[in-house]
Amino acid sequence: MTPADTLRFDKLHFLRLNLHAGGNSSASMLNNNNDFAHYLTGAGFQEFNGEYTLADLTGPGAIYRFWETDNNNNGIYHFYFDGETIASLTITRPDFWDAMTAPFVAPLSKTRADSSGGNVTYVPIPYAKSLRITESFAGFDFYNIGYVTYEADSNITSYPAAQDTSGGLKSLFANAGQNPHPADTTEQTVTNVINLAANSSTDVVSISGAREITELRFNIPGYGSTIAAQQLNTYRLQMIWDGETNPSVDVPLVQFFALSPDWNLDIKAIPLGKLNGSLYCYFPMPFAKSATIRLVGTANSTSINGVSVSIKHRAFTDSIDSVGTFHATFRSASDTNEHTFLDTTGSGHLVGVAITYPGKGNVLEGNENIYVDGLRFPSIFGTGTEDFFNAGWYFQNNSFSLPLHGASLSSNAGNGPLTAYRFFLGDAIPFSSSLLARIQRSEPGALLSSVAYYYLNPVTWSHETDSIHFSNQASVTAHQYTMSGSTALHVTDKFLLNDTMQTFDGFAGHAGSVISFKAAIDPNNNGIALRRVLRAAGDQSAEVFIDGISVGTWHTVETVLDADASNSAAAHLYERELWIPAALTQGKSSIDVSLTVHSTDWNDLEYSIRSRVPGRF
Repeated sequence: MTPADTLRFDKLHFLRLNLHAGGNSSASMLNNNNDFAHYLTGAGFQEFNGEYTLADLTGPGAIYRFWETDNNNNGIYHFYFDGETIASLTITRPDFWDAMTAPFVAPLSKTRADSSGGNVTYVPIPYAKSLRITESFAGFDFYNIGYVTYEADSNITSYPAAQDTSGGLKSLFANAGQNPHPADTTEQTVTNVINLAANSSTDVVSISGAREITELRFNIPGYGSTIAAQQLNTYRLQMIWDGETNPSVDVPLVQFFALSPDWNLDIKAIPLGKLNGSLYCYFPMPFAKSATIRLVGTANSTSINGVSVSIKHRAFTDSIDSVGTFHATFRSASDTNEHTFLDTTGSGHLVGVAITYPGKGNVLEGNENIYVDGLRFPSIFGTGTEDFFNAGWYFQNNSFSLPLHGASLSSNAGNGPLTAYRFFLGDAIPFSSSLLARIQRSEPGALLSSVAYYYLNPVTWSHETDSIHFSNQASVTAHQYTMSGSTALHVTDKFLLNDTMQTFDGFAGHAGSVISFKAAIDPNNNGIALRRVLRAAGDQSAEVFIDGISVGTWHTVETVLDADASNSAAAHLYERELWIPAALTQGKSSIDVSLTVHSTDWNDLEYSIRSRVPGRF
């Protein structure tokens, strides 16, 4: 997946195994809802040029989402690209968030007035080697920064030279609600009129061959007048690809379209929505042999006659191994601590979520935690439910609809129900073996329902091939592990506040320490991931060498942790990974790894190595 293809909606189904999503936020590791003003240097500390650090990223990569809300507009943002000591982009926070200062303008940028309490921009900010974002004023600042890291040998051009890459993205946002797929000479349109009844299954369409659906549209007579959303939602929309036994999509009809089952508000999102009584979906849906789409009524369903259906599909000429098939998973549960909206294995990427809450209030204090490929610390963790949906202050302006996010139902009148949606494009979350996506429940007991939208390939593209456990001397000896100038560590701690305590032995080093060890890898690999468990100790960085060849700096900044690092109630364990390009690992069954520490502090509590098997992506 190339950087340009990352932002193309018509390429959304292609696997992104060379991309690695991450996030920085102002969340507190105390899990106490004080998720503001936690900077990388810690609350109350200024560390870089007298400024507070929001993100310190090692590339090549790109920021694809930046959300913020604050009660004031003081301060200046500074963007330092590729090791700059003088920021090449300096902009006041009022200018950055007014959606009128180039290049951070509508439709890719939205103000708090537009986005129901949250400022957000989807203007891509690429960087070839590194990016540090700081601000010169510490306030009541909530922020979330979503980024994607490409592999070390990827060719990325840093901002501002690459800022014009958002041109196609602007058109996509500006035309939300219209079919975004380019014209194709192989496209066919199938229309049908069907009648629906209780306890019956009605095939909407059956298609044979290697094809790709690019539009699905329902027009339902009386929807919103004689037919209520609750009645329509008793039908389930199912999609079956290539004769599979279990449908890849099995979701109540109204909720599939990110709508509230209690309301009929129109929404105009890029992938799907409802306009003038017409339900539409533009997600690309490829299949190798066949597709069946059906509606299934329940015992509570009301007969509905004269439903008009339109489906557009075209030839699919790529290998089915290069993509994921479209999935949507519905879950309704009264979870205790966290609502799991997706737990899957294989490879693919998360592209959206819609959640319906029975009531607002403190339930919106729950933060998202998204774990990629079995990592024990989430790759993405946020500051609150409405923040995750790019709004703020409990959806301050109630219902709204924007191209990638919105609330199809939200009211400040009492503790009324809520349905919110968010879709991912450049910030889609890839996985090569598993994905676990949760959102915290600050008010357990209430029944939540969610729809997760994702692309899934059944093949698991990465697996663990080795690990070093320092509590086992035989493991240390077998891997010939050494760290010069080290001291022994014995740590009992946890990854997140709700996790159980875990004990690790390990080693702590300092600037100038040299670490070396051997690791087994799969010779058929197409690159590997080097994983490390560490305990918070500020900025930790080291240059990494594979068989004597540098792959750059491994820079780990324990996000928003310094302020809580001495608090025993906080969690201090992290698990981070560094992807090594295939050019240094293919055809080898083992590698020599060495690291030269540059930072004042560094610690090793565990290493593991994952090999990615060959695949087209």
